[in-house]
Amino acid sequence: MKEVDDLLEEVLKESANMMMEKDIGFDSDSDLESEGEPEEEEDSDDEEEEELEDEEDENVESEWMHSKDNILTLEKRLSEKVFELCMSFIMQTFKQLEERKSPWIHFCGVLAIDWRKERFREPRNYLSMVSGILWVARLFFLEYSLPKYGYESLNWPSRDLYEDFNWRFEEVRKKYLLKSSCTVVGNIINMLAYGKELSRHMGREPVITWDYDGGGLILEKVTPMKIEKIRVTMEGFKSFVMKVVAELKTDLKEEMMFGFNMLKLDIENMNDLMSESKKGMR
Repeated sequence: MKEVDDLLEEVLKESANMMMEKDIGFDSDSDLESEGEPEEEEDSDDEEEEELEDEEDENVESEWMHSKDNILTLEKRLSEKVFELCMSFIMQTFKQLEERKSPWIHFCGVLAIDWRKERFREPRNYLSMVSGILWVARLFFLEYSLPKYGYESLNWPSRDLYEDFNWRFEEVRKKYLLKSSCTVVGNIINMLAYGKELSRHMGREPVITWDYDGGGLILEKVTPMKIEKIRVTMEGFKSFVMKVVAELKTDLKEEMMFGFNMLKLDIENMNDLMSESKKGMR
């Protein structure tokens, strides 16, 4: 963890230097504008004044471009330091039963807490979060293994240096991305496999359930972005059924029967048996 602390300190220093460079760059522009104004002389000609003004504009522009380049360089160095810090988290190795010392594993454990229900999340509501973390970690390793551009401040070459991309990525995969290895990604893969096995035994959560007081139903509307829960009371459900029956009667009379009165049938005395073809059977 000492190396991580040192990297974090370097990132903070780079960020502070970038902010100072921005402030200095803007101050230097204003100073150049104030100091670069040519003094008016009584005997100077109009042409000389124009030449001095052009030189002044060129100096201000070149100074501003130099300051802008310095800011871009600092931003690049800062982004590279942040990436190095993230990779130090993901590439951390540990002994068995010491995975809790990893910041990423600790974060996965915090995500398992359901603060609203004050308990741990069930596997079916938790595995999607862990899968997202694993997906991000693999993207980081892809950039680390085969970057398109080199990281100059870190002395990390670009992918053009490697003759065989498959060999390079296989080297990184065997070291950090294998299941059951004492690495961050290996621990996350084990966690996902264990969660899938638990979900298989627990079964799927029902879509319609009784609410807590037993006075209504909870309907879960599953969408790709979220799970929306809708509460339906028993009184509302009864009124919904009655309203549907009334609308069906209206449609039957006005649309299907063309406005004529519907036939009155004695349903209780009807004999309904599909296997019989005798007279009087329906």
